[in-house]
Amino acid sequence: CMMISFLTVWLANDFRYTIEFSTRTVLLSLPLATCYPIVLSVVSRHLSIKLRKRRELLEKQALMDPGLDLPNRRFFEQKMESAFRATRKKRIHSYLMLIDVDNFKKINDTYGHEVGDAVLSRISTILRECAGVKDVPARIGGDELAIIVNNSNNKLVIAMV
Repeated sequence: CMMISFLTVWLANDFRYTIEFSTRTVLLSLPLATCYPIVLSVVSRHLSIKLRKRRELLEKQALMDPGLDLPNRRFFEQKMESAFRATRKKRIHSYLMLIDVDNFKKINDTYGHEVGDAVLSRISTILRECAGVKDVPARIGGDELAIIVNNSNNKLVIAMV
């Protein structure tokens, strides 16, 4: 916009100009002309990597419960659909365990939310420690946790379910 204004004033006042090129000017500008694409490429690559890392972080944050460091309901539902598909197609066993903390409201009301958060945190730690590599523990609600036990023929797991 500034450039258009400048050119309008320039032309309205009937300024004369000449374009002068010297060999020296052309030779001095060649490194800039050849380096510009390289610099642009490096900067673009750097920004692309930075953007990809930021997107990955945001995706992780969108699928995790920040208080318990467990996947949230959205992530859990995606994994549950995958487990159901695998059960139908490959005839493998998957189990769903739902965990509801009894009288959790009383804990919060009596001892405060910090203690309630500590209780949930401890339960989620136990859940993560007990989960196998292929299993998916998650927080699906306030005091509701769940775990998908994938591809297990373990008799202990079957007995627990």
